[in-house]
Amino acid sequence: MKRSPSIPWLVATIALAAFGRGLPAQGPSLAPIDLRIQRFDGRSGPVVVSNAIPLPPGAVRPDQVNRLRLTVEGAEVQRNTQALAGLHRDGTLRSVLLQFMFDVPPSGWKSGTISLGSPVTTTGFREPEGFDRGVADAVALPTDVAYLVGTGINGTTVSVSDSRAEGPAFAAYEANFSKWSDFHWKLDGENWSGANYYDRALIYYAFWVRSANPVYFRRATQIARNYRRNYLEANQYGTSPHWSQPEGVAQHYLLTGDEASRFAVARIAEQLQGGYPFADTLNTPWMESRIQARAIQALLTAWRLNAVGPKAIKLDQRLTRVVERSMSVQRPDGSMGWPATCGQSLNFMLGLLNDQLISVHTHFKPDTAILRFVKRSTDYLWSTQWVDAQQSFKYLSGRCAKNAQGEDVGGAVPSPDLNLLFVTSFGWLYQQTGDVKYRQWGDRVFAGGVKGAYLQGSKQFNESYTSSYRYLALRRPPT
Repeated sequence: MKRSPSIPWLVATIALAAFGRGLPAQGPSLAPIDLRIQRFDGRSGPVVVSNAIPLPPGAVRPDQVNRLRLTVEGAEVQRNTQALAGLHRDGTLRSVLLQFMFDVPPSGWKSGTISLGSPVTTTGFREPEGFDRGVADAVALPTDVAYLVGTGINGTTVSVSDSRAEGPAFAAYEANFSKWSDFHWKLDGENWSGANYYDRALIYYAFWVRSANPVYFRRATQIARNYRRNYLEANQYGTSPHWSQPEGVAQHYLLTGDEASRFAVARIAEQLQGGYPFADTLNTPWMESRIQARAIQALLTAWRLNAVGPKAIKLDQRLTRVVERSMSVQRPDGSMGWPATCGQSLNFMLGLLNDQLISVHTHFKPDTAILRFVKRSTDYLWSTQWVDAQQSFKYLSGRCAKNAQGEDVGGAVPSPDLNLLFVTSFGWLYQQTGDVKYRQWGDRVFAGGVKGAYLQGSKQFNESYTSSYRYLALRRPPT
């Protein structure tokens, strides 16, 4: 079934495309945003309501936060607003901190609206000293799913209801998330070591955007803060590439205003450049494409937040260097091979690298070399690694019984539980080229991944949902 892109998604896409062509951005314009004001602590009485509101491109400039007016139950309320770091490509804000005091009931919720009007001369509210923005007891969240999707806060996607209408595989994808996310929350809760491998915090933020369900916002916020405090901070930010999950931490900053999370993003970028200087040491016993992807992700995420740590890395220069070096070792057939994999292609890691290169092309700088790289690698994967009978890719392109470190990595076995780590490449190529075969192939990969997913496993659940929600929009007709 072919469906047209939703209007908010089109608006966001057109705004970004216009900026990329050097066209002047539209002047700031923000329709009133309906809010659901809800508390989570079960108490009564006045409470500090604190979170950040995601904003679409072209809505609010950094110098206009004093024009944001808040009403609750029809009456204007004194508030504190603050521009947060991180801009859309047209120079407008990605999110704005909103704080106020209100008597929110322990059950039920209050309705509010935030709008762009005449300047507010005084905020009338000051954040209490020592207040922890990281997980506030009460929040004011937008209620309109179309609005949330249109902000692009998690990248391009579509609503849960729109996705369900696309066919049985997509309906199953959404139903599976609802079922198994509750299962894993009961099992893992906010604990980072059980929950956050492959960034469940980011996943919950994405599904909050796609559904406006405040429970998902709350869970995302709890997991992100737990991961930051009990893994990153507890280890002096000494993350391994495998446990580097900067996007969920960045979303935590953008949606709570917690500066400790922005600082953590900066430190992750420093760590992956200092402890894993792969840009200049590609041929090492431990190198593989996931480490490349993680380093690119850390640098890009920090650059988008202008998050610079104590080492003052020049993020733009370093990111450009790392991307160029990463792509330089692609083989003529489109594959990547490493001593760690006996020279074989570890296919899902190539999918991870493609995802990060696509993000660089989208958010940092359009680059035809990235398009060529992703097209070659995706054509290689489909033509040589896809096993049609099992509707999945091979785990490895060949047997690797003893790699450079003496490990048995595996072999060319079908791995449908990893399918959804590949799909954004196919959707993005459909958008870039208009060639419908990439959408057709992507839909087959998606359907195979939904059917063959092992969602009982925490890691496998996260792998299925960590980026696949973006494919739901990328598979729609190019604009």
